[in-house]
Amino acid sequence: MNRGVFGPDRPEYAQMVNSLAGAVEAQGRLEEAETLLADAVDIVEQHFAADHPRVLAYVTNLARVRIRRGRAAEAEPVLQQVLAARQRIYPAGDWRIAQSQSLLGAALMAARRFDDAKRLMVEADRVLRPVPGPEGDERRANAERLAQMSRK
Repeated sequence: MNRGVFGPDRPEYAQMVNSLAGAVEAQGRLEEAETLLADAVDIVEQHFAADHPRVLAYVTNLARVRIRRGRAAEAEPVLQQVLAARQRIYPAGDWRIAQSQSLLGAALMAARRFDDAKRLMVEADRVLRPVPGPEGDERRANAERLAQMSRK
């Protein structure tokens, strides 16, 4: 219905696709989630600048799924760009910067660059709060990654 109302190339439709991808990801259907998120990114990139918050959010979601699918090397350069953009547009201490640090840390951890990964994840841990939603989800994931790294 959303596609019919707004059209397949509109940001409103991309928002619904991004939300659907989150539900699909939560079910463990990562390949499908990746496809949906890639579609959402393609749509919003037609309408907004690369550093627009919506583009950065969808790109972050796509990178997270790629990390979960074992393709962290693809996610690393994108997350470097997202982190730099978020550091420019958000104030220090914003949870979205910490989210980018945490996910970039996950990508670096997969590349066995443990010192760099730990530094980013520790910084993120100082900011991320245990609240409902994406911030709390990232806080839990970051804590799990830090614990996993300490066992290595």
